[in-house]
Amino acid sequence: MRDKFLAIILLFILSLILVTCSGNKTQDYLQELQSEKVLTILWNRGYYPEQEEAIKKIVAEWQ
Repeated sequence: MRDKFLAIILLFILSLILVTCSGNKTQDYLQELQSEKVLTILWNRGYYPEQEEAIKKIVAEWQ
């Protein structure tokens, strides 16, 4: 029982070390994304024709 507990603690510490070591990559990646300044809008098609018309109207007003 004690060996399982120690193994779990060891795995937790190891995973914590791995997470903290890979933290710098996410900051660089976020800075690259912010420098691009590209807006991408994704949506699914509506179930009803009224929904399609409303989406087209919003996009036309935004453009």
